Amino acid sequence: MARRRWGLAAALLVCGCGAIQARLETVPEVVDARRVLDSLAAGDVVSVAARMDPSLGDVHATVVQLAHLFPAGVPKKVQVVGFVQNKVVHAGVGTNIASGVTFQSTYGSAVLVTELDLQAIDNGERHVVGLHVQPVPAPLEELNAFTFRGKGARHHLFLVAMVAVALTTLASVVTWVRRRHTTRKRWWWLAAILVGTFPFSLNWTTGALGFRVLTVQLLSLAAARPGFVGPWTLIVAIPSGAIAFLVVTWRQSRATRSPTAAPLS
Repeated sequence: MARRRWGLAAALLVCGCGAIQARLETVPEVVDARRVLDSLAAGDVVSVAARMDPSLGDVHATVVQLAHLFPAGVPKKVQVVGFVQNKVVHAGVGTNIASGVTFQSTYGSAVLVTELDLQAIDNGERHVVGLHVQPVPAPLEELNAFTFRGKGARHHLFLVAMVAVALTTLASVVTWVRRRHTTRKRWWWLAAILVGTFPFSLNWTTGALGFRVLTVQLLSLAAARPGFVGPWTLIVAIPSGAIAFLVVTWRQSRATRSPTAAPLS
């Protein structure tokens, strides 16, 4: 019924997780989505089906299947692990407010991730335009933890590549600092050193590789995760500017050190 969207685009920032979590739970769209989740977990299929957007047609059977995924009883913990919102203004129609909310429900040993997509025009009624429930083997914070357990050669090689790129960039920066007074177009060279091209990405949880063309990456390296429970993504780019600068300065140093040929007698 809805796309599986594991990119948990979250409003959970780097610090103050508890305060942010509490504030997030009071957002009207999150509160509304929580009501739908509670109704679904309780097996109130009629209430959930009534909240679905009419464009989806008859969804009663699908909602019944989703409701059966929830264990009986009250969950030990329900967390908001993802929230994203987009507002698009349509001339003559109004503002389309689309919100995505992701919950993690823990029932003893059972853990379920529920994603709800809500949509409303201006201040009108919010309709559920997407609903997905996925049982997971463990809490997301455990599944997406940055560990080496179960990781293969791809993960280790990617880390080696990141270390190599970091050392190359560092060596180039140190060389630039030492030669900055004698380097022509030194600021252009510095800009080239500090960015990488054609970045590769690795999802640390799944091992999926990505590649982007016509893109630059600051410092040729990056690591990010959506919120505190999303999967880590490592990014490494080719340090073309750093490599070029090292090659040019090495050639210049070699030319300076080479002795001049002795004149023929």
